[in-house]
Amino acid sequence: MKIYLSHRIKNIIKLSVFAFTLFLLLCFSKQNFESVKSSISIFTLNIIPSLFPFIFFTEVILNTGIIELISKLFGKITKKLFKLNTSSTSAIIIGFLCGYPMGAKTVMLLFKQGKITRAEAEKLLFFVNNCNSIFILSTVGISIFNNVKIGIILLISHYLSAFIIAFVITHLKSSNIIYKNEIILNNNSKKIATNFFDIIKESIKRTFLTLSNIFGFIILFNLISNILQTILLYFNVNNLVICNICSLLEITKGISVISCQNITIITKIAITSFMLGFSGLCIICQIYSVINSYKFSFFKLILAKLLQGIISFIITYLIISIFGFSFNASFIF
Repeated sequence: MKIYLSHRIKNIIKLSVFAFTLFLLLCFSKQNFESVKSSISIFTLNIIPSLFPFIFFTEVILNTGIIELISKLFGKITKKLFKLNTSSTSAIIIGFLCGYPMGAKTVMLLFKQGKITRAEAEKLLFFVNNCNSIFILSTVGISIFNNVKIGIILLISHYLSAFIIAFVITHLKSSNIIYKNEIILNNNSKKIATNFFDIIKESIKRTFLTLSNIFGFIILFNLISNILQTILLYFNVNNLVICNICSLLEITKGISVISCQNITIITKIAITSFMLGFSGLCIICQIYSVINSYKFSFFKLILAKLLQGIISFIITYLIISIFGFSFNASFIF
């Protein structure tokens, strides 16, 4: 009887969610249409130019033996700094240089191949999911704020916050409750292509698969953000509050809106720094789609990004306050 009742409740919930979603899509059809157009514009003008070269570069590395060479060259430094397996080096470098979701993808590849343990993979996932450097400098710094100096400050804060988290997390004792003393190694290594044209072809295919996944999440979360914004405006919620809430969903559009708000430039930059560190639920879901099949924690991923956002916010505020930067003119170097 209990099983039947539980099954019936689940079916009612599913039907309710379906009906509510359909209702929202019909009621906000015009706004949704504009939201999808906006998402396409963001993706084509900002995301593809900044991410494609780095995703392709990472895919080439993952499809060759370069990943092992990187580990050998920089493995000793990684081991000394972060007390991690030398094989973790490639994931750290790719996570800092190329950004999400390629950092997480590299971690999962290393874990799948049995080169790192589950505990090491969990630690890496706390700090390798960083924002792409070109996105911060060009899209945020130059395109949105029209000031490359702001982009540089945001980039320093972003990387420094990730480094602080990396140092703290990797120096915690292995008995810490965050990690299980569990070693799960899988020796089913990925077959590496040897032909140059096969490598290029495979890398291009995987790059566009990754980009299509990112595109889908951007559309989905912009739709949610748009509907939520319309509802909150109806109830006369303060516009700045709405901006901050919606920015937690998708950061590219959120940062654009924050940059136009009537608040001090320092506050705008600090909030933007938090957004880049936290990344937004859209990007967090993109990252989780890579690690989900290996049963890694969604909660720990959110916690890691929230910590990075807070630390990045503090660092940005301190940098601007201590060094007394001014941002009165456009495109100041």
